[in-house]
Amino acid sequence: MEVMMKQEKNRRIFERYQTIYLYLKGINVRQVSEIIGRTERTAYKYIRAYREAGVAGLQRIYYTGAPERLTKKQQEKLKQTIVTSVRREVGLLPNTAGLCL
Repeated sequence: MEVMMKQEKNRRIFERYQTIYLYLKGINVRQVSEIIGRTERTAYKYIRAYREAGVAGLQRIYYTGAPERLTKKQQEKLKQTIVTSVRREVGLLPNTAGLCL
């Protein structure tokens, strides 16, 4: 694991290897999470992925991101507004109609 860490160029993958390395060295998850600067939940996620699929499991972790706040219908309406509206109409530019340039 140490050799893999040294050779890894991707910061995220390095962090995952580091988590497993420290955990296998006997450092508890709370300390590991402090060292890598992530939550305990994230550290446990890395450990679970390693236990289930080995090193390959560390490379297959996907981040879903924050949950969507708009419904699909709202997203479509926003998209159409952006595509079809003039910026001034939706308040993105100041109204310059009365200014002399």
